Amino acid sequence: MTDTHIHMKPKVNMRLAGFGNIFRSESRKWLGTRRWLIQSLIWLFMVNSLVMVADFWSAESREAIVNRGMEFFFLIILILPILGLSIMMQGIIVAEKQSGTAAWVLSKPVSRKAFILAKFFGNLIPALLIMIVLQSGVAYFQIATAAGGMFPAIQFFGKTGVAMLHLLFYHALILMLGTLFQVRGPVAGIPIVLLLGLLISDEILPSALIDISPAGLFTITSGSLASINPVTLVVVPSWIIVFVLVSLWRFEKEEF
Repeated sequence: MTDTHIHMKPKVNMRLAGFGNIFRSESRKWLGTRRWLIQSLIWLFMVNSLVMVADFWSAESREAIVNRGMEFFFLIILILPILGLSIMMQGIIVAEKQSGTAAWVLSKPVSRKAFILAKFFGNLIPALLIMIVLQSGVAYFQIATAAGGMFPAIQFFGKTGVAMLHLLFYHALILMLGTLFQVRGPVAGIPIVLLLGLLISDEILPSALIDISPAGLFTITSGSLASINPVTLVVVPSWIIVFVLVSLWRFEKEEF
């Protein structure tokens, strides 16, 4: 009797083929080694030691301590992680192209979309956890200690979410630049110049331009969440989507 059973192979989404393997590989570079501990200690020293020596501790009232502490911390957390990220992630795509690793990986059953997205998310999640979430948790208790007790956390951690969006913007920008350039210099330099340029020209640029740039996130963290400009929270994520789409498009055109 003829076996009429047909063994069907599970369907594979070829558009994202290989995503899981590359994502795990990128994540392990952070979380599978001592790198997570080393990076955590480095960022705790750079960020939270500055909070310890800031002058808000001597403010005249509990409310002033909390407000000044939050303003000081979020100014730091919106600047230092971007500088560090630009230096650390400048080779996220460029180094793979220069070394031939990208060509070798793509000779396997790995799609180009999966390669880019796995690089993006595999590095983004550890960076957010170490550079923003961990630092914010420690800073909250530092400010609470200075204020003599816990204070309402909704404003603080709402602004932490804004800081995460800020880092996400620059992470997507770095990814895109890595697909556009063949050398590391512009990939590291352009985000830093943009960040510092927006900081310097904040008082010069029209508010309409500030609102559609990541500089608008500085405005949110320096004020009350109740006064958030919704334009910034719509436009900045739109920029992130554009950067990722350009990265996917450009990498598809890359010749290996």
